[in-house]
This record gives sequence, C-alpha cells and structure tokens, in this order.
Amino acid sequence: NTGSNAEITTQRMRNANNVKVVGQSTAGILSYGSNYGNRITLPSGRYQYKFTDMNVSRNLPYEGIGVPVDIELEMDSDWLEQALNLVENGTK
Repeated sequence: NTGSNAEITTQRMRNANNVKVVGQSTAGILSYGSNYGNRITLPSGRYQYKFTDMNVSRNLPYEGIGVPVDIELEMDSDWLEQALNLVENGTK
C-alpha cells in the first residue's frame, strides 16, 4: 500500500538493471501532491484549495493502478523471509 513519493522511488528503481521490486503493486497515488503547501482559502472561508506543484506527468500511467512489481510476494507469510529466500535461491 505504498503511495506518493515511495511510489516514485519504486518506479525509478525499477528502471535500474540490478534491481528487482518485490511485494505487491503500489497504491497508485503518485501523480499529484504538494511539496510547498501552497493553498488558498475560498471566499466563503469554508473551503481551501490546495495546488499541486509536482510535474509528474510521466507517472500518469500508474495513477489509480499502481507501480507493478517484478516478483509478487504472498500476503499470508512474512515478506522478509520470502525476499531472503529469493536472494538465497538466486531468483532473477
């Protein structure tokens, strides 16, 4: 259920030749956000509008879907143990 900047990091790491992403697909909420907290209060004073200041259009294909993994791990057992088994067995 990783989201936001963790998804962007995951996607960038997937592009490296020596990285395999294991687990489950991410949450799919990586294309919008605000690093600087820019917002305005609307005239009624009841609502605020928060602007996005991230230019992440390259991530739109993953919005609502998530970043896929190279190797899916089972939800019903310890992920660390599963990952260590993959390393020990030389899974590619």
